[in-house]
Amino acid sequence: FPSHDTSVTGVEPSAAGEVCLDNPQRWGDRFQLLRTEGQNLPAGRYDLVLSIGVIHHIPDPLPVLRAMRAPLRPGGVCLIWVYGKEGNQAYLLVAKILRFFSTKIPHRWLVYFCWGLWVFARLYGTLACRIPFLPLHRYMKQFFMKTTPDKQHLIIYDQLNPTFAKYYRREEAEELLREAGFQAVESNHRHDYSWTVKGTMPATKCS
Repeated sequence: FPSHDTSVTGVEPSAAGEVCLDNPQRWGDRFQLLRTEGQNLPAGRYDLVLSIGVIHHIPDPLPVLRAMRAPLRPGGVCLIWVYGKEGNQAYLLVAKILRFFSTKIPHRWLVYFCWGLWVFARLYGTLACRIPFLPLHRYMKQFFMKTTPDKQHLIIYDQLNPTFAKYYRREEAEELLREAGFQAVESNHRHDYSWTVKGTMPATKCS
């Protein structure tokens, strides 16, 4: 936190919230956790509301995005990060086949299965880092291959475990924020495989 006047509120409805409570203990009462779902956010005067890697797992995200307006002050910023369709076309052909099986097997089997896929991911990542025209070149070079094996395994698991994951086109991701009531929407194609989208709360809150 930059100053003692700054506070952060986290939102996590699942048991994973316990981890959220363990990590920021040194910040004392400047951090609080709400054990509620995204569409139940309370009113507030926050400068920034963000969602990283959640919206693309919600079949109908508009109620959550509209609720993200409630905590924001006029002129505040909403920022979301979602999977992108652009840059992932080749990957999605493989992922859809794998998910057909991975979403139906027990957790333990999926853990071992992901370690097997990790070997292939490492081999592909090594090639992709050296050959710029291969799919996911920037992602592999700038992110995946720089992480530790356990983090890489978790990334693979995170791709194959959810029963629902939507990959957004740029215009779809931007339209989500516009439909939710945000203005001055803009986006950035992160590592050529995902979208970071930002919108601003109108000067006057309206329903």
